[in-house]
Amino acid sequence: MGAISTWCYVALQYDIDGRELPDGIPTGYVPQGTTAPALWPLNIYRTETFELNVALCPRAVAFAYRAKPDDAAIVQQDEHLYAGEL
Repeated sequence: MGAISTWCYVALQYDIDGRELPDGIPTGYVPQGTTAPALWPLNIYRTETFELNVALCPRAVAFAYRAKPDDAAIVQQDEHLYAGEL
């Protein structure tokens, strides 16, 4: 893990493979209920966007920083497949 980020909101989204993005589209993350990145989603089911409990953010970050990477043999076996990805 190279970095951690925290947010006040989370949205259900589509993830389009970066190799299949049309020209001019900077990211493959498109919120459900929109047609482009960075747009606020429409209400489809009224569950597309969630406000996170900001008071819990510092605690979540503390847990993330203390997390130990999984060095199981199966993980080590596949790590080379992703070398240089970050």
